[in-house]
This record gives sequence, C-alpha cells and structure tokens, in this order.
Amino acid sequence: MSKTFLTLFALATVCLSATTWSENLVLADCGIGLGPNGGSTSREMMYYSNAAWGAPTYMKNVPWDGSYPWRTSGVSQTLPNGDKWSVVINNTVGDPKLAGFAWHTYDPVALACWSRHLDGLFTLADGKKCSMAYICNHTPPPAPVPAPVVPPTKFTFNVREETVALVGHHTPSSILNLVEWSGTEGRYCADKRITIPNSAKFNKPTLPDCSIKFSCGPNRAKMMNSAAIQIAEKTNGLWKYETQDLPNCKKTVTCMTPQSCVTVCHQNAECTCGGQPDRREVTNVPGRVVLDIEGDAQSRFEYEIVCPKEQREKDCGICNAAKLGALALDLVSFGLASALVGGACSMDGC
Repeated sequence: MSKTFLTLFALATVCLSATTWSENLVLADCGIGLGPNGGSTSREMMYYSNAAWGAPTYMKNVPWDGSYPWRTSGVSQTLPNGDKWSVVINNTVGDPKLAGFAWHTYDPVALACWSRHLDGLFTLADGKKCSMAYICNHTPPPAPVPAPVVPPTKFTFNVREETVALVGHHTPSSILNLVEWSGTEGRYCADKRITIPNSAKFNKPTLPDCSIKFSCGPNRAKMMNSAAIQIAEKTNGLWKYETQDLPNCKKTVTCMTPQSCVTVCHQNAECTCGGQPDRREVTNVPGRVVLDIEGDAQSRFEYEIVCPKEQREKDCGICNAAKLGALALDLVSFGLASALVGGACSMDGC
C-alpha cells in the first residue's frame, strides 16, 4: 500500500458517534462480458448498512469517463440519500489485499477498501448480474509487517600459539595489512611468508626479522581481515606494549657504525655505546590467531607470526585477554548490520 493511501486513512480517522461500524460500500462491475471488448456494461457504488450481499440499501451508477473508475486517481458519486462518497483504489492489488480507502460526507471516518472479486452479488432490474470488485468497510488495515530480525553474525577467535615479541611499536593494522591477496577479486590470502621490517631484537642483530603468514578465503576474506584488525585493537591486553631497558654498560668503546656499536655493547656488558638509546619499545602479540564465523566454514582468517626463539614466550595474560574478549565489530561497510565476537585461547599451560 502506498504512502498516499496510508496518509489519507490517517487524516480521515476522527471517530464520531454517527459512524455506522457495520456499513459496507461495494464497488461493483455489472454485465461483465456484455460490454465493449468483453468488459462490463456498468459500474455501481452499492451501500449496505450491514452485510454486503443482495439488494443494497442505496446504489448509484458511476458513469464511464474513459477509464475504469476504480483507480488511484479516484472517483466520487453521490448516493440517493445525499451522501457523497469518494474512493481511491489501486486496481493492481490482488485479492484479498488492502487496495485503497473510501470516505463520505456523512461521516469523516475513512473505510479501508479490499480487493475481493466475487460473482453473484446482485442482479439489476434489466437482468444484468453484478460482481463485487472491491468492498470498503471498517475492518482495520493490517499492521505493517515488521522487518525480519536478522541475528548478529557471530565471530570466534582463538589464540593458539605462544606470544612473540616484536621490537618497536607495531599497530594491528600495520601488521595485519601486510596481507597480500590472490585469486579472483582477491578472495584468498597469498600463500607466502612476509617479513615484518625491523622486528628483530637489538642485542642480536644477526637474528632474522620476524615474519607473518596469512591463510583465508574463499568467502569474505577482506571482511575477515578487517574483523581481525578490530579484534586486536579493541580487545584490551591482546596486543601489549612495553618499554625495556637495554644493558647498563660501564665502558666506552669506539664503533664504526651505530649498529656495530649496539652489537659490541650488547655482547659485552662491560662497555657503553655513547649516544645510543638505553631503552627500546616492544610489541607483544599472539603468535597465531584463527578467526571463524559461526555456521560459515568458508569464512576463515588465520595469521601466524614466526620470530626467533629468543623472541617467543608463553604469556597467559594475552591468553586470558582473548578468553575475556566479547565485543561488537563495525562491519557495516561489508554489509553486516551487527557482528559479535567471542574469544578463546588454546595456548598450552594457560
């Protein structure tokens, strides 16, 4: 039903004591099949003070003006008792649905009009039979059907490996956006290990930088990547930052480069490296995280960070942060109105 019809109904529902709640106005087609091109010979407004069948209380012919009168542009006619009726009908609506509204001068309470095509309603004096096309009465329009409640999409993430320490300050987006995409329209994460720049410890520069490998797809891979970043950002204690003191050296040495100075200093605690920092920032992150959507085995996102043994340790604090994780994600841009997350941890010993 159009907004116009509903507006007309709302404006016309001022209840007065004169309202005849049992009344019916029938919009009838008579002589069907006998008119031009097999149409009707006349169109009639029939008023019934009670049940709408048989001889009406009042009846008035609606002259043909070039188009079918039961229409959205409306038509008006005055019955023999002086009561002027106006109707607006959407004749594309099928039975038994709400098709329009009617109102009259004797009572401002509008009537709802229903599509109801029935033969045998009444026979005119000339013998032509009339069929009901629409019936208007005080049956209230149906309440709007509420939009179906779409349950929120439920994500689960699981921390599965010991913690790794990345030298420097690394945000979830800076690490997890290292992912490279493959397949049609980037449906999968590229099957490769990607270096995390400048993530090795200062005191052993010969150690290789840490690296990360992603596994995802084929469904909603980029959305899952965004979800993984939000989970890491919003789960308190899942990514932890700390500042560490470097060794307290006692003796000055001459170094050709800052890095060689750091190397000598950190391999020999009996020296100091003039002008070099004595503190460093470290980012502690889960070594492996698996993200799933409940009921969708094709939507999965996993990342694994590998660092030298010296940069790996068990951190039950991060494990506990994952277990307590319960938050909402903003994934509207991916077509999800609501998304909830539950966390878990399967780190040995935690």
